[in-house]
Amino acid sequence: MIFRKQLYIVLGTFIILFYSCRSTGKNEVVFETATMNELTDLIDHIQAVRLEHGDSIFIGRNPFIFQRDSSFYLFDKSAQKKIYRFTLDGRFMNTIGKVGTGPGEYPDINQVIIDEKEDDVLMLSYSSYLYRYAKNGQFKERINKTDIQIQSFIRIDSVLWLHALNVNSDTIYILKSNLRLEVSDTLKLVQPGTKDSAVHRPYSLPLYFRFIDHKVCFAVSPYPQINEIDENRVQEKIRFRFVPEEYASKRDLETIGLRELFDFKKLQFLVDFYENEDYLFVYFQCGGHKTGGNLILAVQEKSTGKWRWLDEKVSVPDFNQYHWYTGRICGMGKDGGLMCYIPTPQPLEAYKAVKQLIVNPELFSSVDEEMDMYIFMCYLKPPYLLGQK
Repeated sequence: MIFRKQLYIVLGTFIILFYSCRSTGKNEVVFETATMNELTDLIDHIQAVRLEHGDSIFIGRNPFIFQRDSSFYLFDKSAQKKIYRFTLDGRFMNTIGKVGTGPGEYPDINQVIIDEKEDDVLMLSYSSYLYRYAKNGQFKERINKTDIQIQSFIRIDSVLWLHALNVNSDTIYILKSNLRLEVSDTLKLVQPGTKDSAVHRPYSLPLYFRFIDHKVCFAVSPYPQINEIDENRVQEKIRFRFVPEEYASKRDLETIGLRELFDFKKLQFLVDFYENEDYLFVYFQCGGHKTGGNLILAVQEKSTGKWRWLDEKVSVPDFNQYHWYTGRICGMGKDGGLMCYIPTPQPLEAYKAVKQLIVNPELFSSVDEEMDMYIFMCYLKPPYLLGQK
C-alpha cells in the first residue's frame, strides 16, 4: 500500500487537511449507560423472508445485504466471496462473480457497490482491481489502478471517492476519481498519533463509506468518530466519548500502545452506521482481553437529536451462535427497515425470540433448521412512540 511517485505527478489538485483528534465539543456525543433493554424496543413489526437454498448456495454467517431495485443482494465476503441475488420474496435469481484466475474471475473481493442507475455491480479487490458485472452476473470489464492501493470506495453520479492507506506513515488518503479510477483530487488526513504507531497502523483502516444526510461519511478505527466529506474537504461530523472507566479514552490511545491497552481496557471499534428518514444508527464492537466484549448500538432520533443506547454483553463463544442481538444487522432496506440476517442453525429460535413482532408467522410452520436462511425486515417505531416510554 505504498504510493508511488507517479501518483503525485498525475494528481491535479492537492487539498490537504490536517486531521485532529481534538473535539470542539459541539459534535461530541457521550455514552454513559444503556437506555434501552433490547433491540426489539425499537421495532414495530418484522417481515420475515425465507431465502431459497440449494446445493450451489453457500452463504456465511455475516454477509453484507443490499436491497436495490427489486432484489436482495447478499455479499458473502468470508466464505464464497461472491454475490447472491434473490427476489424480495426470497427466490434465488443468480450469482455475481467468481473466485479464480480466468477471464472475469478475481482472487478476492473487498467491497461491492450495487448501482441502481445502471445495470452494474462494481466489485473492488484488495489488489485495487475494479470489476464490473451486469446484475444478471455477466462480466463486463476489469479496471486496474496500479499506482495506489484502494481499500474502499463509494459512487456519487460519475464520481468515485476512494480510500487508500500509506503504510509507511499514519496517513490516510481520500481520493476523488472518475469511473475509470483516474484520480483528480486528494484529501490527506494526518491521523492522531499513538504511543506505538507500528501497532496502531493495522487497526487504522477506515470503515466503508456511507451516506448521512446525503453527504459521504466514513470512520476510522479505533477512534469512535464519523467524518464527513463536504465540498472536497474532510471535517468531523460526530465524535463519541465513552465515559465508563473500562473504555479506552482519547488520552489512553495517545499514550499507551494498542496491544498493551487491549489487555486492560475496552477499545471501541465503530463497525458500521446506517440511516433512514427518522434515525441514525451507529454500531460499535467493544472489547479487551480481560474486560470481555459487548455490542453497542447508538440511535439518534433525527427530529430531536436525542440519542438512545443499547449495550449488549456477549461472550466470545456466543458470537458464533444465534442470539437476537445487534450484530445481526447487515444493512438498511430501501424503505427504512433494518435488515437482519438469520442463518442456520436454529432459525426457530430466532422466530421464538421475536414471535410477537413477526407479521407472517405462517412462514415458520415448516422449517428446515439445517438449511433455512432468513432476512428479517425490521420496521421501526416512529420516534414519537419511543418518546412515550
